Amino acid sequence: MHVCSQGIVPERWKQITDIMLEKNPRDSRCHQLWITALFERDLNHAKRVLIRRCLMHFLEDKKMLPEMQFGSRRGRQCPSAVLRKVFSNEYVHLLKQTAAFVENDAVGCFDRLVNNLILMVLKKLGLPSSIT
Repeated sequence: MHVCSQGIVPERWKQITDIMLEKNPRDSRCHQLWITALFERDLNHAKRVLIRRCLMHFLEDKKMLPEMQFGSRRGRQCPSAVLRKVFSNEYVHLLKQTAAFVENDAVGCFDRLVNNLILMVLKKLGLPSSIT
């Protein structure tokens, strides 16, 4: 074990197992595989709770979250996001106008995000070093 700025890091937290899953059944060509990292369960939970909480507070304080972001935000719930979208569509329909809506969603892209790069950018924007 070694001591970091947050405390003691168990040796088992330093090991990550990478597995490859087929995107399409029976197609094991390397460009058709997803690479997934498996962390210790308690490490994954700690990252989810501690880092997410600190990161969300930081992003909220700096007003860096778009208005359309409802997930994981205090006072915002999924039904509100759906209702807002329905009302927006109805409003445009009633006015008989043409409109375009932009929705940025990274649900299908998380395996392509470079977490270390994202944390470096957030640190440059003022995220405390203890989180990164």
